[in-house]
Amino acid sequence: MGFSGRIKHNPHFYQREMSIMPEIDKNGGISKTITSYINFANSKHPNRPVTEMLVSGSRQDINAIALELTTQNITAINAVSRLASTNVINHTLLHTSHGLSLKTFDLQPSLNLLPIDFRLAIVKNRLMHFWLVMMDMLIVFSLVGILALYYIDVQAVINKAELSALANQYQQQLHLPQSQALITQADRLNQITGQLMTLREVTGGEENILSELSTVTPDGITLTSFVISRNPGIKRLYEPGNSWVITGSANSRSLVLNFYNNLLSNTTFSDGKLYFGSLEKETGITFRIANVPTK
Repeated sequence: MGFSGRIKHNPHFYQREMSIMPEIDKNGGISKTITSYINFANSKHPNRPVTEMLVSGSRQDINAIALELTTQNITAINAVSRLASTNVINHTLLHTSHGLSLKTFDLQPSLNLLPIDFRLAIVKNRLMHFWLVMMDMLIVFSLVGILALYYIDVQAVINKAELSALANQYQQQLHLPQSQALITQADRLNQITGQLMTLREVTGGEENILSELSTVTPDGITLTSFVISRNPGIKRLYEPGNSWVITGSANSRSLVLNFYNNLLSNTTFSDGKLYFGSLEKETGITFRIANVPTK
């Protein structure tokens, strides 16, 4: 086990050094004083003698002191600054006390030797700063939202007032005599339009029916009338609720039967019944074909 002694000249210890200087001078200098301290320590701990001395400091005669101790058979080693062999571009050599306030150049993570209370205080301050920033942002966003809602509310109130004024204007126009007359005319027009729509539902398509009749009517038959009766809303003639009657004259009974058969083959007239005007005549006979209305 070794013992290291250090003689250091520092402004912080200037008063202490001045108080022990008379004792150093009395012992004959720093080297003899150190030797006396070593002998005293060896007398108290004979099993652990001092084997070497570490000399450090900023005194100008620090090298001479180490050399003098070496001549007295005491292993003295001059302390070398840890920054002496550090080659950093554009950085001069700094003392250890100066380097404590600088950021390290070592990129490897190191242990945090600060007290736990101090580390907790740093974490607390960091979290408090983060939450303060968050609260400030939320306050700003809330203010912006409140201003936006206030603007929307003002615009809604303005629009409501404009619409109310427009509604009052329209009400006044509706109560004018000319407006009432226009309303009455519009009601009459709607009624007429409804009647026309109903009439359209119960009429129309007669040209298609006549075209179908012309295709099945042979020569020698003359159709004298074609009467249709349809209920509103029913489009096809053969649907229940409609009725029709065809009258005509023919040269012979066989032409009428042939015409009747051709007429039944058409879906529109498939429910028709044939009636002769006279069963005695063979020529110049009259006939009627009609359906039986069903509900």
